[in-house]
Amino acid sequence: MTQLTWLTIKFKLYLTNMPSYEEDLPSQTEQTLITQLVEDDLPQRCRAVAQLKNLIIGSKRFKSTFYRVGTLEMLYALLNQFCTPSVSNNYNVDLLIQIIDCVSSFAKSNNKLIIERLTELGFIQQLLCLLNMHNDSLTLCESCLKCLKSFFISKNNNANYQLKTDYTNYYQQQSSFTLLCEQDSLKPPTTSPMQIFNSFTPSSASATTNSRSPIDILFDNPSSIDCLLKLLPMSKTIQLCVIEILTCACKNNELQLQLIQKDTIKTILHLLVQNYIPVSSTTQSTTNKLNQSKNNSVDNGHDTLTTTTKLFPLKPPVENNNNTTSSSSQQQQYYYQKNSLTNESIILVCLKFLSAVCYENPEVSSRLLCVVYSNNQQQQPTICDIVQKFLNNGKFKLFQIYYYAAKFFVNLCKTKALQPDHKYVSLGAMTTLIHLCTKYHLSCVYLYSECLDTLTYLLNGNPTLHHCATYTEQLLSKLFVYVVTPTKIIGDDIDTTHAAIVQIRASALTLLAVLSSHFEDIRKRISEQDNLISTVIECYRTSNIPLQLASLRLFHGLSRSVQQLRTTFNDNICDLLLDSIKSRDLAVVKVGSCVISNVVMEFSTCRMRLLNGGILETLLNLLDQTDRELSLNAMWAIRNMTYLASLKVKQDIINNLTGERIYSTLEQCSDKQFLICLLSLLRNLFLEKDVDILIHLFDPMKLLTILQAMLEKDYPEEIHEQIIYLLDNLASNEYMKTMMKESDQLFKKISSFKSNIASSLQIAATTCLSSLDESQVYDLHESCEDAESLQEKMNEHLTKLEKELEQMINMTWNLGVTVTDFQTQSQTRLYQLLESLINSLKEVDQMKIHFNDIHIPGQLLSYVDELKNPQLYTSDCLKHALERNEELKGKNDALEKFATMLSVELSTQFPNQMAQYRLWQKKTLKEGQTGIDSVP
Repeated sequence: MTQLTWLTIKFKLYLTNMPSYEEDLPSQTEQTLITQLVEDDLPQRCRAVAQLKNLIIGSKRFKSTFYRVGTLEMLYALLNQFCTPSVSNNYNVDLLIQIIDCVSSFAKSNNKLIIERLTELGFIQQLLCLLNMHNDSLTLCESCLKCLKSFFISKNNNANYQLKTDYTNYYQQQSSFTLLCEQDSLKPPTTSPMQIFNSFTPSSASATTNSRSPIDILFDNPSSIDCLLKLLPMSKTIQLCVIEILTCACKNNELQLQLIQKDTIKTILHLLVQNYIPVSSTTQSTTNKLNQSKNNSVDNGHDTLTTTTKLFPLKPPVENNNNTTSSSSQQQQYYYQKNSLTNESIILVCLKFLSAVCYENPEVSSRLLCVVYSNNQQQQPTICDIVQKFLNNGKFKLFQIYYYAAKFFVNLCKTKALQPDHKYVSLGAMTTLIHLCTKYHLSCVYLYSECLDTLTYLLNGNPTLHHCATYTEQLLSKLFVYVVTPTKIIGDDIDTTHAAIVQIRASALTLLAVLSSHFEDIRKRISEQDNLISTVIECYRTSNIPLQLASLRLFHGLSRSVQQLRTTFNDNICDLLLDSIKSRDLAVVKVGSCVISNVVMEFSTCRMRLLNGGILETLLNLLDQTDRELSLNAMWAIRNMTYLASLKVKQDIINNLTGERIYSTLEQCSDKQFLICLLSLLRNLFLEKDVDILIHLFDPMKLLTILQAMLEKDYPEEIHEQIIYLLDNLASNEYMKTMMKESDQLFKKISSFKSNIASSLQIAATTCLSSLDESQVYDLHESCEDAESLQEKMNEHLTKLEKELEQMINMTWNLGVTVTDFQTQSQTRLYQLLESLINSLKEVDQMKIHFNDIHIPGQLLSYVDELKNPQLYTSDCLKHALERNEELKGKNDALEKFATMLSVELSTQFPNQMAQYRLWQKKTLKEGQTGIDSVP
């Protein structure tokens, strides 16, 4: 009994006992159509497959219905039957194409169960097998590749390269994935033909492919990529599909390297140049040679990264008809008549692949910079030079070309292959992205958001580009429009208005957050924009999580400014932060805790509002979370809150943390960052005025023993510095000071840090030892001599540096005079001056190690830029200090006058009580205690 005969019997039994699915129940016509798929009549089977394809295209209902009754298994059996070597010479191309088109339609479904079943059955392996066995039919290869592409860019395929939308087709917009109702009921019943096919499914579709992505299946066979690359010369449609598949295959760094090793970059570069340069008479001269090429394969080369000029000749389609061959002129017209939109589409997918293959991969990025295109001429442009041409060409119909060309340079910059100030990044990629999202009219509204997100990716961590980006084409003003009035950009007649508004607002707010993270003038412009802060608060109060995160990120950027904490942040923002820290979404809680860690600083107007709202208890509870970032943010916020906090707040923190928990954390914590936060918290707790009161809440001996043991461990310099400063604070208490004096080992350890290379540790050790009795451990006279010798050496280095700079100025002046009045005999003099200048620069560079601890105030440099005398900086600082002193003196005088008037009035109203107060005041002064200043 044959395979299909057995399937027919089982399927008829299934139809007899098929359960009811209400509206999705197959009709009688559909049942007949399914039955015809497994009959022996080949023409009838062909018609049934064609009818099936027409039914399922664009219909969720028919796809789910035919999936339930095991149609996928039937299609796989038919495909497997015509792929076997025994019938490879007599296969029916039309039937195969119809089957593949049906599979492609199923692969475009948004039902995860259908996609998983297609993958489990082994359709991807069979399609690759078809491409390898029957690559002489153009239409069959195109159908196979289109079907493969449907698997890789499926709505359910989360492995796609970091993009929410496929912008290859400029009219395609993002559509959200929605689960079908009663998704579980769409699973095939236990008596379905799915189980029948498991008995004779080939080994390639075994259970090993279960829960595996199409990308993993593609890389199972090392020759699959080679097979795809060999198909490129056949047609431009194949080129589009293959490059799209390769782009989706850039899943991680390992797969990116595998693609690079297949010489895909050389192939992509060929296609870029071929489709960008119009065919002229110079290229037609190579027509005869290309027509004589039987192989038409891509020359991948061996060990060199230099490519050679070679066009891909397109093979004429091989059809099963008796059409005569065309004349040579008609063949040339077929080969070289280029459709501009098709060429641009190929350029687009090539740039898309280049941006994907170097994403977050420094090794690939560095190799791309070495790729050179050789056209047998003196000029050999690099791949960056070629991509830059696409940014400068303003005539492309597909504006996504500009986006992906810019994205290529952005990814190179983020992997540090290109510096942020490189012309291809700052003047090319960044300005192009800003132009796309500010001036360009994009037909796809979601590309606005993609441009904003890519700009955010570029500017985050590169503050040198922030001002340049801000003043390019009024980017800030456009971002304000995106946030406050986005309908001016999107319009009111789009079906996806709400989703587009949410996405563009989130992207714009995130970009504003990055721009506000470093510079005060940008923060000021953002905070002073009309209705912006109120709109951001409204955005947070929506139920959309990405929009809430973007709003909190903007507040985090603004909270890094002291001025903004005193002016912009109000009670509404405090209520928003209190709500965020209690959110059910972990990401919202993380970002909210970051904002709160800045807002609870001592100069913030929101500090008391947050404390009254119970923020301390909430932060203490977050310390118990297993998430490392969340607990670190909570500890950082508590640390900032304790600085100059009231005694009651400090006592509440210690009582909730408990001494035992602090001891165990200090001893066992392996997270260096968390340990630094905890030590900083203890430093803020044990300030000089509160040490005597708070030390009783701890075990002094145990605390000192733990800190001494931590000094002996091999911790980073930052942790040792925090420990020493904490010991310095504890030395304010006489009992703790006595215990530290009695520990010779502790003194020796602290003294050893005075000879440490790190200047910060030297300062910390000196400060701590000065708080103790130095006569037991430290020779002050010796330290003074060391300081004097260091100062003498520093003076010598400064004198030498000054002389070198003067010589450089003189040489530069002489060089300018020589170049201005250049003569033939001046050439030798010019070389001498240049060599002397280079040597002088080397000498200055070697001297930089002697000035690592010297920090020049930034305001002093502004004096030099404004051509002012740098010595005026000192006088201006003194003038400012005097003005501040006069201001404080005026306040003191006013308070003294108020005290005098208050004393007189109190003596008039309460004479007996004031007399007793003066007697008590005199008594305390005689006993040597600190009393209140005498008043009249």
